[in-house]
Amino acid sequence: MENLVSRPSLSEKIGQGTSLLKWLLDRIQKRESPVSQNKQYTAEVLAILLQSSPANQVRISELDGVDILLQLLSAYRKRDPLKDSEEEEFVENLFDCMICIVGENVGKQKFILAEGVELCLIMLREGRMSKPRALRLLDHAMGGPDGREVCEKLVEAAGLKTVFGMFMKKVRFLQNFYLAVVDPPPAR
Repeated sequence: MENLVSRPSLSEKIGQGTSLLKWLLDRIQKRESPVSQNKQYTAEVLAILLQSSPANQVRISELDGVDILLQLLSAYRKRDPLKDSEEEEFVENLFDCMICIVGENVGKQKFILAEGVELCLIMLREGRMSKPRALRLLDHAMGGPDGREVCEKLVEAAGLKTVFGMFMKKVRFLQNFYLAVVDPPPAR
């Protein structure tokens, strides 16, 4: 299946002409503890289908895929999956799916309606593993000519404080590193 969906010419036909996208969405919602290899692989195939075709990105938005994916990701706003586990790769594939979907205007609109901006801000404040992925998702959602509404939503949700605070922590760390290592104070 992965070989078939990896071909752009076939990917769109598979996504549009079959019920595979709906089945994949249903499959990734099945409760499993721990996340199985099958569930992880389902998310990976879905990500490949979405990366290969803008039409698939629009179709998944129409199937309420944005809401489903954000609900699945919300479980990781405060907790991290086990390192090097199937669950960790599953979460990365879910973020990859969302990044593809918000590339289209329909996906951006659904992202706003499903409170994706707010979820990403929570992840930026409280998450560990999800923090850089949430920032990347926001970056893609705000990009392009259709990203204006997502930017406005970020400002309305008081997200600038969170985002700039994150970047300032990096600057302070680099300044302290420079002062401590590169330009140390004279010895007494």
